[in-house]
Amino acid sequence: MPLHYLCSLEIPKGVIEVINRARRHCLWRKKKEDGKINSLASWDMICKPKVKGGLGIINLELQNKCLLMKHQHKLYNNEDLPWVKLVRDAYYYNEVPHNVTVCGSFWWRSIMKFEEDFRSMLVCKIGKGDSALFWLDTWNNLPLAQSYPRLFSFALDKNCSIQQAFLGSAGGGISPAIIE
Repeated sequence: MPLHYLCSLEIPKGVIEVINRARRHCLWRKKKEDGKINSLASWDMICKPKVKGGLGIINLELQNKCLLMKHQHKLYNNEDLPWVKLVRDAYYYNEVPHNVTVCGSFWWRSIMKFEEDFRSMLVCKIGKGDSALFWLDTWNNLPLAQSYPRLFSFALDKNCSIQQAFLGSAGGGISPAIIE
């Protein structure tokens, strides 16, 4: 049940603190002369992987964030899942997800809080081109807007997807022959 919760909803920081306090109490501790309990190892050291000298205790906040970002991965890759089709049709019909204002249920908005972090880690591989922006996303070493600023200044739709740019449906379409 806790794993399902980690995969589905953002855990409030207060809940993570309570869980971490309980996990810390399970580890070795020593009573000081004044009656206070003192941990024998720092929490940061304990959370390090075993190969780096720690105990490999999972950082729940980071684990929760990573598990929620898996939903974004499924959305951006347009996986064949009913919820992906539902979210795409309801919120992103013919739009690139990060080009639309965050909307939808509380569940989806909490997942999209991590969009900046998710996008900073991704490397675009162009498939159908419906999940990446032609000018503004990094799908070669730099965004095309930075590589070709003068050409970018002539674009009619600076937020068009790659698919829209090649189909010419964005009003600023570019022929594939020009790109080659």
